[in-house]
Amino acid sequence: MFNQEKVFPDSKAGVLDLLREESNINMPEDNNQVNVVPDPWVEGVWKVDIDPKINDGDNVAIVYLAGYADPWGIKRIVNDWELGNFIK
Repeated sequence: MFNQEKVFPDSKAGVLDLLREESNINMPEDNNQVNVVPDPWVEGVWKVDIDPKINDGDNVAIVYLAGYADPWGIKRIVNDWELGNFIK
């Protein structure tokens, strides 16, 4: 059995705190300069727009927060994120 990782609030500030503490993603220090959108159906899942010029061409991070249920009702025990490109 795994111990649950630190639980960050299911909020814009919580998501940005997680990325700043646990990732190497380059982001502005001011939360108001970052566009962060929650998944409308799944708690603890967020889309974060990042600057591709300073993040190896990636322009989006999808964040999965520990402590919140996935679509099947199973509580996530680890914080996770994935990087990629979102075509606008």
